[in-house]
Amino acid sequence: MREKVKKLWKLCFNDNDEFVNMYFNLRYNSEVNVAIESGDEVIAALQMLPYPITFHGNSIPTAYISGACTHPDYRSRGVMRELLSQAFGRMYRNDIAFTTLIPAEPWLFGYYARVGYATAFRKNRGHAERFWRRHVERWNWQYVE
Repeated sequence: MREKVKKLWKLCFNDNDEFVNMYFNLRYNSEVNVAIESGDEVIAALQMLPYPITFHGNSIPTAYISGACTHPDYRSRGVMRELLSQAFGRMYRNDIAFTTLIPAEPWLFGYYARVGYATAFRKNRGHAERFWRRHVERWNWQYVE
């Protein structure tokens, strides 16, 4: 499965071989991978990387969605929506209540909003800093620059 997902990754993303090899050596494993196959080919895949956060002194398991991709021949057919539904089901069964992702392209914000994601902050550092400064005191967190 690993090699099939890696092949799809290379087709969908413009990452160099060094990065792809590093990712698949360090992050990929069958426990975090969700894929849809057609015949012998992986047509969509994503990884749910464990990403615990601390909130009010409690560690909360979350999953960071990484490498979400669909083979170009299968796009606009609901394959990614089905894949995300499978991922959400697995997360639910594993008591993972929160999931995050970083859309690679601006148009993906709208796509992910339609499947339940909400934008928490954008790349503009000034906005994120203002958000955290405003909420740090209320949540009793320490802001460290």
